[in-house]
Amino acid sequence: MERNKSLDSAKFILIFFVVLAHTCEYDLFTSKIKLLIYIFSSTFTIPLFIIISGYFSKNLTWDKFKKFFLGFVLVYYLFQLFYSIPSMAAGHFNIVRYILLPIGPLWYLAGLILWRYFIILIKKFNIPAWASLLISTVISLSVGFIKIDPILHPDYVSALRILVFIPHFFVGYYAPQDIWFRIKSIKKIYSVLFFTIFGIWVCLYGTTYHAFTTFGGYSYSVFPTITDGLVQRIIFLVFAIFSSAAFFNIIPDTFYKFGSASLGILLLHIMIVYPVYWGIVTKHFSHISLIVDILATITITLICLFLTKLKIIQLIMNPLKLIEMIFSKNKKIINK
Repeated sequence: MERNKSLDSAKFILIFFVVLAHTCEYDLFTSKIKLLIYIFSSTFTIPLFIIISGYFSKNLTWDKFKKFFLGFVLVYYLFQLFYSIPSMAAGHFNIVRYILLPIGPLWYLAGLILWRYFIILIKKFNIPAWASLLISTVISLSVGFIKIDPILHPDYVSALRILVFIPHFFVGYYAPQDIWFRIKSIKKIYSVLFFTIFGIWVCLYGTTYHAFTTFGGYSYSVFPTITDGLVQRIIFLVFAIFSSAAFFNIIPDTFYKFGSASLGILLLHIMIVYPVYWGIVTKHFSHISLIVDILATITITLICLFLTKLKIIQLIMNPLKLIEMIFSKNKKIINK
């Protein structure tokens, strides 16, 4: 499938918002402005990124999946190991959680493996689009009935996001080939008006419960009532699609050259945000301004972008290539 500049530019911009969300997390629930920005941006950040992932999975075959699976599993467990270093140092490492539960943004990698396997099953059993979307929506909404304490078990909540966002992946997968050109053809003033109205609503009525909804994996038990949580999740699933379309319509194609680095930035920024940025903030500040968070986000994104250009990082991100290099070298030695 031919890639386009708009999608690659969108991926980079969306990853920037992901990094910003993580830098703001330190005092997210004590800073009203950060909470409102988080609620506003979360309606399109992760949903659109996953919709694009689904769209790029249209031509998936069993042979392609097998190669993709091996490469992504290796990357997944390499970064699981990197992310586990602090817990190892503190003596809290749990091998079962390491194997079964994704740490931080690795839920996306685990999700992509599962979602693409679902596509293989859909093709094998000729499951119609309406049935796939219906089943995935039921699964997504059912997750909220699972009661898990997000403070005691954040890794479980993170893993559940894999199921919550299945419908968005299928929306991208079943979307027509020219969907992005259709969206771009809509007058941008409509998207601006959409976000203006939504922004005003968020400022007037946005609460921590809406943040829980957009995050994805939280149980309905954290809401005032189970019904309230379920209704908010349904609204979010639908609203996120329109919000994603509106956002895609207004973003520029300027950053398309950095789109290929989006996955690397997603995985690398965690190792800077939490131990370095948060480490400094938590030691010296009880609250930090949004401006500082934005400047930190720009800096961290640029650092990660630079790191993705390094050959060693590229090999870590593509371990199959590293394995091929090792085997080819050994083969040459044996032949000599």
